[in-house]
Amino acid sequence: MLISDGRYRARHCSLPTSVRAADLLGGNYLPDCSCSLIQPAKTLEHYWEHTVGSGHAPLALRADWQAQLRRCHDELGFRHVRFHALLSDELGTLTCQDNQLLYSFFNADRIIDFLLSIGMRPFVELSFMPETLASGRTTVFSYRGNVTPPRDYDQWAALIQKITKHWLDRYGAAEVREWFFEVWNEPNLKAFWTGTQAEYFELYRRAAGAVKSVDQALKVGGPATADNAWIQEFLDFCATNSVPVDFVSTHHYPTDAFGLPGADTVTQLEHAPRGGMTAEVAKSRDEARGLADGYSFWTFSDIFNENYFPFVPFHGGFGILNLHGIAKPSYRAFQLLHRLGTELMEVHGTHVTPSTHGRSVKAARSQSC
Repeated sequence: MLISDGRYRARHCSLPTSVRAADLLGGNYLPDCSCSLIQPAKTLEHYWEHTVGSGHAPLALRADWQAQLRRCHDELGFRHVRFHALLSDELGTLTCQDNQLLYSFFNADRIIDFLLSIGMRPFVELSFMPETLASGRTTVFSYRGNVTPPRDYDQWAALIQKITKHWLDRYGAAEVREWFFEVWNEPNLKAFWTGTQAEYFELYRRAAGAVKSVDQALKVGGPATADNAWIQEFLDFCATNSVPVDFVSTHHYPTDAFGLPGADTVTQLEHAPRGGMTAEVAKSRDEARGLADGYSFWTFSDIFNENYFPFVPFHGGFGILNLHGIAKPSYRAFQLLHRLGTELMEVHGTHVTPSTHGRSVKAARSQSC
């Protein structure tokens, strides 16, 4: 791919019709490619910078988490951050004392104040269920996020309406209209939702209505499922019942093609191609271009404690930065992507693809943007 600002001339290099592996591995080859610099350029949207994922909301109160996110924003261009458990008991968002519901948005506000101070915004995941509203005791992760439906959907809607109105009053309509309100996380997986699909749709309907009751211009969406599940059913439900939906979200992971969601790591890795997360970062960003308006990589930091808080500096965590802020190769991939311009030009030519499986060499014609 060539990206031009008009200062460079196209280069044309020749490649032998056949190439030996020894020559390839020794670097004794050049690709055969050409690019017309007078062609109309296409727009390159940095959609992969729309959002980045994190663990759960209380981590956002840590100084080291904040320092790493600031760095990711400055060096990689991420604009929103998404995390679990903004409504969970750890933040004290809703508790019950003497049979009286008490709302406190102090900790949530501190998190959002910080995000706005560094030029970022929240991608608000409305989860998990406050214990005082929960219909059961099933939880997920070490921090015990409650994943049961609400006992009373009216009280659930009241919570969403109150916190949304509070933020509109605190930050102003112009600001909050730039946020995204996503209802729950992966409700198609029993680990995250003990209710039925119908119960999730009711959860969404009540939450979406509460958000829109504050300001019709606020953006709300779902179903936030894993692996494209429930999307058509969700859209059909919203259309049939006149339920607002401003965006559709789903979650894919690099290992989705190598086993069912929830399959153990060893099983998935046995069927995974070589290349690791660095190649996945670059390849999937190119392949998803034009298919999604926004993308969120999970996660930006190994400061992350779904099962336990890690101690080993490189323990295989999800983050592109380790516990101590050391950049992993995937971080460098995002750094290179961030430095791309905003225009695409079509390239024609031949590229050579090495394979470590059997040490074979392939030459192929390519046409890409």
